[in-house]
Amino acid sequence: MALKNYFDRFIKENDPGKEYLIRRFLEGLNQQAITESDYIEMLNKGKTALYGYYDNYHDSWKNNLNIINEFDIRGMEINKNILIRGKIDKVEILDSSNNVNVVDYKTGQPKSRNEIEGNTKNSQGEYKRQLVFYNLLLNNFKNGKYKMKAGEIDFIEPNKRGIYKKERFEISLEEIKETEEEIKKVAQEIINLAFWDKTCDDPNCYYCNLRKIMMK
Repeated sequence: MALKNYFDRFIKENDPGKEYLIRRFLEGLNQQAITESDYIEMLNKGKTALYGYYDNYHDSWKNNLNIINEFDIRGMEINKNILIRGKIDKVEILDSSNNVNVVDYKTGQPKSRNEIEGNTKNSQGEYKRQLVFYNLLLNNFKNGKYKMKAGEIDFIEPNKRGIYKKERFEISLEEIKETEEEIKKVAQEIINLAFWDKTCDDPNCYYCNLRKIMMK
């Protein structure tokens, strides 16, 4: 929300500066129902990250302010009775043909490309899958008004060496098709209640074991 407010102001006027960005962050933080210790931790962590993020990128922001912040797309139909929706953090419009770059902000320690794509044992590829889903959303928005050329995972916090990272991906037609088919499959399972007897592969899963108890 802080970055949305910052860029909304930047589009209308000149760069409002890093202190404006921090004020917007504080406004959002003050609305959170958290303990005092958590508040102090998040305050210090957030201010440090955003100060560095601003210093690292603000010069480049001036080169492209043709953007849509928190682009909320809803009610896109990909099959009969299947509607999808999503909110994209930032859409950068690259040219007059409406080719765009999609930006997805992430907090926490930056992940490697392999982690983002699900090629490591501790990752299922959720970050990359989210970009694929955004591509699917845009393809179905107003007959493909915006053409997604690439998607970026933009880490707002630096790594342990103080370096800020972005990872950029081009999404293939095969990835989009696979995601679309998975959505259709899951939607159909929900409609047919086919998920009712499904459990995961973890024998110690709390939720699966709870379900078994409830079904006895």
